[in-house]
Amino acid sequence: MVLLHRKFTFFCDIFNYMKKIKIIYVSAFLCVFTVFSFGGGNRDRAAGSKANNANKLDEALALLNRAAKYGDDKTMFYFFADVYNKKNNFTEGAAYAQKGLDLETGDAEAKAMFYYQLAVSQVGKGDTSAACESFKNAQYGPFAEAAKAQRTNLKCE
Repeated sequence: MVLLHRKFTFFCDIFNYMKKIKIIYVSAFLCVFTVFSFGGGNRDRAAGSKANNANKLDEALALLNRAAKYGDDKTMFYFFADVYNKKNNFTEGAAYAQKGLDLETGDAEAKAMFYYQLAVSQVGKGDTSAACESFKNAQYGPFAEAAKAQRTNLKCE
């Protein structure tokens, strides 16, 4: 939270400087509100992730939905996909995994987490061939071993 506060304080300092030289008008209230708003969303997202890890899925969804009011991002879509997959709501899990994948512009390792959740959804919906392909795409970084094991369990080629 301190680091986040420092980043937005710096952001506000830049805008206040620009205000002084009459490039842009930004009130101090806006800067304070921005710091408060982003802090709340991040807090709720972190609490939602923690609730998910503790298998308190309804609480996790409530916290993630509250955090989403401050703005969506690809990481939040991953958390939503994970929670919905754990609740056996594979349609929603797949939708959120795909949203995150669509936003991810990084390399294969960055996309692996979304492919993994997409594959879990596909297994849950009974689409083994699509799941095999998604698990293949998830075999990077921290998801490599789990994706490989899932491919073995599913007898993927």
